Amino acid sequence: MNAYTQIFETLDLEKTAPLEGLGATIGLPLEDQRDTLRASLPVLSLDEAGAQFQLSSEIGRGGMGVVHLAQQPALGREVAIKTVNSDINSKSANLALLQEARAMGLVEHPNVPPVHLIGQDTNGRPIIVMKRIAGKTWESFLNGENPVPGEPFEFHLNTAIGVCRAVEFAHSKGILHRDIKPENVMIGEFGEVYLLDWGLAVTTQSSLKNVPLASEANAVVGTPVYMAPEMTIGSGQGLGHHTDIFLLGATIFHALTGKPPNQGKTLFEVLSFSYTGGARAYPESFPDEMRAICERAMAKEPTERFDSVEDLRLALADFLTHRSSIFLTDAAEEKFSALKSATPDAEFESRFLEIRFGFMSALDIWEQNLHAASLLDELLVWRVEHDLETGDLKSAKRYVAEMKSPTSELVGRVDEAWKSFEKEQTELAQMAYDYDVKVSVRFRRVVIGVLALAMASSPFFIRFLEDWNPPETLAQVSKDPMILISNLIGLVFLPVLIGGLKFTYRFYKDHKATRIFIKAMLAMYVMGMGARSTSLRDEVPLHIAAAAETAIYSVGLVMLAMAVDRRFGLPSFIYAITAVCLVFSAGIELYVYAYGSTAACLGFLAYDKYLEKNPDFVLNQALGLERKPD
Repeated sequence: MNAYTQIFETLDLEKTAPLEGLGATIGLPLEDQRDTLRASLPVLSLDEAGAQFQLSSEIGRGGMGVVHLAQQPALGREVAIKTVNSDINSKSANLALLQEARAMGLVEHPNVPPVHLIGQDTNGRPIIVMKRIAGKTWESFLNGENPVPGEPFEFHLNTAIGVCRAVEFAHSKGILHRDIKPENVMIGEFGEVYLLDWGLAVTTQSSLKNVPLASEANAVVGTPVYMAPEMTIGSGQGLGHHTDIFLLGATIFHALTGKPPNQGKTLFEVLSFSYTGGARAYPESFPDEMRAICERAMAKEPTERFDSVEDLRLALADFLTHRSSIFLTDAAEEKFSALKSATPDAEFESRFLEIRFGFMSALDIWEQNLHAASLLDELLVWRVEHDLETGDLKSAKRYVAEMKSPTSELVGRVDEAWKSFEKEQTELAQMAYDYDVKVSVRFRRVVIGVLALAMASSPFFIRFLEDWNPPETLAQVSKDPMILISNLIGLVFLPVLIGGLKFTYRFYKDHKATRIFIKAMLAMYVMGMGARSTSLRDEVPLHIAAAAETAIYSVGLVMLAMAVDRRFGLPSFIYAITAVCLVFSAGIELYVYAYGSTAACLGFLAYDKYLEKNPDFVLNQALGLERKPD
């Protein structure tokens, strides 16, 4: 059995009442036992010669009342006159009209049509003289009779805010409307909003005369498809400000979704839906914030609704303020979807930044835009994943830092990739330093110059001191005192050279190219001395011995040119030519050796200067490293 069935059966309502009429007001107003005004109503003359009011066309008709346009000759103005429908003319209908007039008279507010006068005709039927409002009902905009001016969501919410102002003021006077719905809202030619039909109004204050007490409203009255749960049980004890808040929420729901909230095919089904708090369907694109507002206003339990109409109105105003944020979010989300399915191209970065800016702008307008915040996080996670995949770790690190709450897994992946990147960069920087030929270029110039000049100067020094006949063999050289002096000088130079190289090695021990150079120099010197000793021992002709020693230097310099610095290429080539020439230079080998060594020294220095002015040629071809400035 439905939870509402037993309650419904006690209400004396037709359980199988059809759908037609469920959008209309049902029930009759409560007769106020404190009524003291009916007998004192003035009689108003209509349509008579010299009458106070001249009726013209009918401009509105409801379930119990009819509204006519009328002229008030005394003031020369148009007014609206509401009377009871002649088809219904009953005590209850007359009472409803009087109660509406009294409630409207108490609620003097810009969003409530002012009552100019209340009286009765010559037949004792009540008459309300009101301000004539030129406009259309809110319902006519919802059913398509009139086009919605401007953006629909904004139009409907601004209208709802106007209605809220009227109800908010009524509550401050202790008045409940009880029949808020689009049909009872009029929108003027200039956007004015008026809440009409106060015939079911009751008061929560016993001190307020001539308006029925809400606690005595022990009948089901109102419009079923909008009713709050407490209105369906036929007891006034549960009525309060929260009841009108539900009706406002129901009206807003209808305006924004296109249908009223309480669904069903019969009166019982509709009232049961309201009583049990049935689930309401929203369009897929319905904004989350607006849905939360509607659901809170229409909460089954009164304590879960907004505390006041003011709170509901402010929530609607906030939502309107957030509209631009929502629009920006939706536009950025659409672009984000397109970017995710697109192939990265030259415009990838600018498209990403545009989307990021859209989400951030949305959050600047409305900081609590959870959808924009979630999408921004999703965008940043997607970008970080993309950067990790493409190896752009600086970008990945930057966007992880921008995220409010990145996952530990994502942070760990970025940190691990960044550490690997830093290690690789350190290794590359060390490699670039190790093979940077500018680090110790002056040192190498000095060493090359000293070695070349040392090897070249000793024969010239000896030759110019005395008339010296060059020996033909190394055996003869070993017996010549001047040659012995030359070799002694070489032996003395060796420890000096070793000491200098050792000092330099300590100074440049962290530079690989210098270490290679020092070791190569030592190796060439040792190999050269070894070749010289072998030649002495085997009495090899001097020109052949010199050629072999020079060839060793040439090979050593070639290896240095390949491994360290191309500057060594030219002296290596000169030493190679010198070695070839020495093979055919018997008798003048010392001169060839001296000239060749001097040429190699000058060639190195000249080529070094050339490359210094043309840095692109200083690069180590094998590594392809750029030359760094001093």
